[in-house]
Amino acid sequence: MDEGTFKALQIKDKGEIFGPNIPTYEETNISILSTSIPIDIKANWTQVDQKNEIQNMKKLSQFLQQANFPVLMKVRYYQDEMNERAKVFFITEKGEIIEK
Repeated sequence: MDEGTFKALQIKDKGEIFGPNIPTYEETNISILSTSIPIDIKANWTQVDQKNEIQNMKKLSQFLQQANFPVLMKVRYYQDEMNERAKVFFITEKGEIIEK
């Protein structure tokens, strides 16, 4: 990726749920953790090497599984911010790649 942005969002009141002893990812129910990471790629899906992009998503999925990092990834290909026809993929916490 040539350009990328990551945004950390504050999860309100999670400290009250976990208390002073924050559990590891393995100990936490993913529905409580509510973690997701968006990846926005400013490119038209029809004009990229789709096979290569799918391979990259598979590599990312495998890496997350090996690192035992259960996180929902949203990968979005778009040409402009308001493009409602963006191509979207989800990489689930279990490593599945779902095309939307």
